[in-house]
Amino acid sequence: MAEPFPSSSLKVLKAYKYRAYPHPNMEPILHQYCGMSRFVWNRLVEENERRNKLRYQEKKAFAWLVHHLLCWPACPLQAEDWLVLCLCFKRWSTPFLANQGKNNKFEGDPTLAIFTFAKELKHQEGRAWLAEFPSRMLLKVCNAYGTAFADAFKQDEGKKGFPQFKSRDHNATFGSDDMKVCVDGSYITLPKAQGVKDPHRKALLMHLKIGRIPFKQHRLLVGVPKNVTFSYKAGQWFVAIQVEGEIPLPVHPQQGTEHEVVGVDRGVVQTAALSTGVLLPQPKAALAKAEAKRVKLQQALSRKLEKNGKNKRSKRYQRIKQRLAKASHHIQCVRHDFVHKLTHQLTQDHVVVVLEDLKTKNMTRSAKGTLAAPGNKVKAKAGLNRSILAQNWFEMQRQLTYKAQWQGGRVETVAAAYTSQTCHKCGNVNKKSRVKQALFTCVACGHEAHADVNAAKNIRQKFLEAKAPKTAGGLLVEERGGDLA
Repeated sequence: MAEPFPSSSLKVLKAYKYRAYPHPNMEPILHQYCGMSRFVWNRLVEENERRNKLRYQEKKAFAWLVHHLLCWPACPLQAEDWLVLCLCFKRWSTPFLANQGKNNKFEGDPTLAIFTFAKELKHQEGRAWLAEFPSRMLLKVCNAYGTAFADAFKQDEGKKGFPQFKSRDHNATFGSDDMKVCVDGSYITLPKAQGVKDPHRKALLMHLKIGRIPFKQHRLLVGVPKNVTFSYKAGQWFVAIQVEGEIPLPVHPQQGTEHEVVGVDRGVVQTAALSTGVLLPQPKAALAKAEAKRVKLQQALSRKLEKNGKNKRSKRYQRIKQRLAKASHHIQCVRHDFVHKLTHQLTQDHVVVVLEDLKTKNMTRSAKGTLAAPGNKVKAKAGLNRSILAQNWFEMQRQLTYKAQWQGGRVETVAAAYTSQTCHKCGNVNKKSRVKQALFTCVACGHEAHADVNAAKNIRQKFLEAKAPKTAGGLLVEERGGDLA
């Protein structure tokens, strides 16, 4: 049994993502594994949807029979009604694959139930190709599905919905927990497939899987590898390695200094404005060039669509589509690179990062409305939604949360009401003070400042006032025997 981590250390899970370079002869096998993972996931979703529908029908039939029992003298039950009643009691509450009740209460090992159902898919008629899927990869799909299904029953604010079907174009991934990772040589060995009956096919698979898949290790892998996930996007292969390790309890170097607390205002033009007066926009030049290229490829794609009787797409269309996917992936990488650098800088320079409590999902909802009540200014709201999503507000907050923990800091949130309409100098609240998008001029005292910086200072001030000791009658609460809470 492994010894527990000492109390002076912090147990962390990190994921390192690298670019993989498999041999061209190996790529068809990797694509096949992606298809197998997607197939098993979709069958699990389909089975649980079937069981959910069956549960609904059973409960509806049971309610109907109970109604007849309560009205027994007026409407007596026939022989077939008693048969339905017995069947309802026998099959009452058909269990899900992962969840045997409400509120995430499991009976036994849910992963075993899912894995048993998924393993039976290999033995079904017409699915012999699924026998080449290694059991460890199959178990990872089952574990991921069990976790996603359990998250749907959580009663927290950010709960997720039930697992959905995966498409071929956007879900090319597979993984395993027992892939051998060699850090010194920077390669990964895939697990061996079992159940392959064709000797020639088995020899080919054995030859390819014993071979190594190299990856470019651009940064040091620190920790013990726990699981490996391969993904394919825009013609490129990537490998994500999750490691487990421990770090000493961090002490932030800025503890007790004037830069200990910083307010951050997230905007559309300026991605982040700090209370120190620093503005941090996205690299507009690089993004504008990449966006122009993507728009050209989209226009070319619409012209290359050739349809015949069977509605097949031409090879030229597929080439343009691949180039468009690479251009879109490049834009995504530029934005994610900026967010990683921004969050790293904030957590390194400040102990407490204060943000507005923004619900990005609610802010970016569509304004189309319904046929009975259509929305207003739909195009303008759609453009605003795209601008907000392009700034990665939620991703920024997510990365700040775990990166601050690694550095010994934390992330706090305050209410977003009136932070952009309040003068930081005199405290006057007036929406007319926001003269322009980037200019704030107080109508009371005439104070001028950058609008986003003024809002960031108000965010910081809100946090400091909320954390200040409460007073009553000129004395601190603790001095009068009260509680700070």
